[in-house]
Amino acid sequence: MAEYKGIKGFKVQTVSTDPAASLIATGTWASGGNLNTARYSASAMGTQTAGLITGGNTNTTTDVANTESYNGTSWTSVNSMNTARRELGSAGTQPAGLAFGGTSPTDAPPTPSGKAITESWNGTSWTELNDLNEARYQNGGTGTQTAALTFGGAAPLLSPATRGSTESWNGTSWTEVNDLNTARSFMGSAGIQTSSLAIAGDTNNPFPNKIANVESWNGTSWTEIADVNSARSSLQASGVDNTSALAFGGSSPGVLTEYWNGTSWTEVSDQANLFPARAGNGTVTAAFTAGGYNVPAVGGSNATEEWTTAPAPSFQKENLGQVFYNSTSNAFKVTKDNSGAPLGTWSSGGPLNSARIRGGGSGIQTAALYAGGDQPVPFTNVENYNGTSWTEVNDINTARGRVGSFGVQTSALIAGGSAYPGSPVTNTELYNGTSWTEVNDIVTTRNGMGGAGVTTAGLIFGGDNPALSPARVANTEEYNGTSWSEVNDLNTARWLPGAAGNQTAAIAIAGDNSGFFGGVELYNGTSWTETTDINSTRIYGGGFGTQTDCYYAGGYTPPVTPSALTEYWNGTTWTEVADLGAARAYLVSAQNASSSAGLLSGGNPPPTSSTASEEWNAPAPFATNNTLTAS
Repeated sequence: MAEYKGIKGFKVQTVSTDPAASLIATGTWASGGNLNTARYSASAMGTQTAGLITGGNTNTTTDVANTESYNGTSWTSVNSMNTARRELGSAGTQPAGLAFGGTSPTDAPPTPSGKAITESWNGTSWTELNDLNEARYQNGGTGTQTAALTFGGAAPLLSPATRGSTESWNGTSWTEVNDLNTARSFMGSAGIQTSSLAIAGDTNNPFPNKIANVESWNGTSWTEIADVNSARSSLQASGVDNTSALAFGGSSPGVLTEYWNGTSWTEVSDQANLFPARAGNGTVTAAFTAGGYNVPAVGGSNATEEWTTAPAPSFQKENLGQVFYNSTSNAFKVTKDNSGAPLGTWSSGGPLNSARIRGGGSGIQTAALYAGGDQPVPFTNVENYNGTSWTEVNDINTARGRVGSFGVQTSALIAGGSAYPGSPVTNTELYNGTSWTEVNDIVTTRNGMGGAGVTTAGLIFGGDNPALSPARVANTEEYNGTSWSEVNDLNTARWLPGAAGNQTAAIAIAGDNSGFFGGVELYNGTSWTETTDINSTRIYGGGFGTQTDCYYAGGYTPPVTPSALTEYWNGTTWTEVADLGAARAYLVSAQNASSSAGLLSGGNPPPTSSTASEEWNAPAPFATNNTLTAS
């Protein structure tokens, strides 16, 4: 009989604890040197061995300008900022930093209004520079001393008090750029000026409303991505761009640390101390956090914690496929590689209140919107999804189905479509989280378009107009937040394609070209390029994810057979993965859902429409240790 050692080349080992399956799994928090001035709501910049902390509050009433420098072992007091303040944003490094915004009890009591002050640190002293365009505090900050970004925050004298505005710094002055999709304060922030993350936070001021929502900045616009696992505010983050980050601390549960790998969030080792409103920065392998609100003492803390992953050679990952016996948990385990085709599964989500097909979808798995649709007559119903159940909200103005759609739950757009008795329309409606408003029409009358992007940078493509010959169209239009512009056409006209991505990196999947069509095209912000077809030609399925990491599920296969097939696209090839729970077509996707957390709703196996929703969840793509079970 063949032995496991002979097949795989190594023995089954006995261990008392699981070996680390990935480098990030080795990360732990440990105590660092204490601050000289205990404080909370300060701001930090730099790295674990060359960090800087400035500002903050010591005892709920006293704001400070104190600045301290960290060398990886101890803190040293250096020259203070010119203006004492707390809850400020920052960017840069220990010898070349930037601090901006903030507040103080002296700001328009009893309601702090926020400051617009910007100060630059040269390694020795602070210098005041040009102000922010919008005074604010509790704002995020990323980037460098000469190329920074600030976003969100609070400004109670403005309406709304919680802000979504974003400003870009060029080393001299601030320029307003595209807003966050979800206004927030007290968020975690990581990255650089052209590649940032806004992580969780609070959507209300002064009353708390913690969120798990995360947005990614690509240098032009914000896109909602996968949520953190635990909603929280007053947290910190570290990381060099929007593809890899740590989020840690914050309001309860405030010791959690989560790792972002560009696709999903995974909980890793907790912090030792619960001190909300700490300051923190660094990288995903070497971060630091200091200070925070010391609840028992009702004041600031001087504690510092350092996050470190075990570098080679002390980090020894088990071989992929290595079976080992954990004597503590009394279980056989295997180190499993989750890369390649994701090992995800579909599960039932909350049912829609109204069965329908061919509506407009937007948002993410835990914050989705479904607008309009057919049953089979077009109607106006709109529903919100919170990750558990659907709730009816304000209707669209014009009943229609087969619309193009994009955006997020609180800022969505539907365009075109077919109104009763079936003629295509050009109407565009914009949703602000409460109600729908008609805005500028699309250029080409049609229905059944694919959609991608957000309401400040959206895209529609393909569709159908029975008055034309041929009826299927290849037209593509871009939306800039105000108006539509025609851009380069698809190579192949198609109706009801699957869609994913954003305005500058979209994917059009399959569709009806007066017949079944499995062709796939990629858009780079200028033109479309044909790429690899899906494996199983079908039409009227749903797509979600990004241009290089997405899914296409369901639809009809020839002749007109409902399908449960799901295929995964890694940017090069399509691979079949787990099937939907129920075969159906005309599915509507949460258009901005990530590849690790998707949502498809409605659809039909004729002759009836469905209320069913299904959620796709895939594990983190790095290696993990999995328990072997008998079956």
